[in-house]
Amino acid sequence: MNKKLPLLFAAVLVLVLSGCAAGDREEAETGFEVVAKSQSVPVQEFQNGAELIHDEDMLMTSVEETGADIGAEDVDFEEALLFEVSIMENGCGYTLTSVEEDDGILKFNFELTPVAEEGAAPGDVICTEIAVPAVFYVKTGPVDFHSLEVYGSGMKYE
Repeated sequence: MNKKLPLLFAAVLVLVLSGCAAGDREEAETGFEVVAKSQSVPVQEFQNGAELIHDEDMLMTSVEETGADIGAEDVDFEEALLFEVSIMENGCGYTLTSVEEDDGILKFNFELTPVAEEGAAPGDVICTEIAVPAVFYVKTGPVDFHSLEVYGSGMKYE
């Protein structure tokens, strides 16, 4: 019996530790595709953020406002989600690098294009000061969320 006690203790310890690890919530990366991008939004009408586009009518209204090159045939609204994600770009522009679900919050993470595409260090990138509004149309698979957030180079856009 005494020889089995350490094995029993080890088994219980493994179960407890695995249960604790399962309770830790990590960000889960979600597959995505940028299906269109527009930079022709009037600055006075521009607002940083993200919005779920529910159907073809909502998409067509959005396209009229942004001038993006996307049509209803580009999205199957029964199989995928489509988001309109708006962010003010500086002179380097942004590239969407990930979409992550974190405890019900869907996070759209952008990096400066030279950082995302060339692997440059953020501190080494020099951009112009010209601010340009950009709207990305991002398609994802089904995902549960209650809130949307947009990040540019680690900074949350409000």
